[in-house]
Amino acid sequence: MAYIAGTDQPINAYVLCPRCHVSRLMIATGDDLFFTCAGCEWPLTMGAGASPLSTSAGVSAGAVALPFASGGTQFSNGQLLYVSDTTLSETVLVSGTPTATSVPVTPCASAHGSGKAVSVAVAAPVLSNQETVPNNPGWGF
Repeated sequence: MAYIAGTDQPINAYVLCPRCHVSRLMIATGDDLFFTCAGCEWPLTMGAGASPLSTSAGVSAGAVALPFASGGTQFSNGQLLYVSDTTLSETVLVSGTPTATSVPVTPCASAHGSGKAVSVAVAAPVLSNQETVPNNPGWGF
């Protein structure tokens, strides 16, 4: 399970659920990328969203801020971010008020080099055969 480093608190965040079609609490279940929607209980994985920013410097494991040349204010406190890094991708939670050049986050689980894409995390079904629209048989008919 993905925990906030040094605590027993899981990383939980509100993200748009592709099944519920509303922002729901996503509960960390496996590693940094697997969550369960608190509404429909679907297993979901997090991926990259639109308009990524590239980090302007490397970050070490345990780092509590992501560096940017500019544009860090496009993120908001409480958002779940996806750090795209080939085999070391992870999610971090924005833990304070971002500035243009620095975004405070829960501690990074892995080290990341400069130029890594960071975007707001987007939820997607873990299983490719999960239905996009819930099966609603009606009112018992």
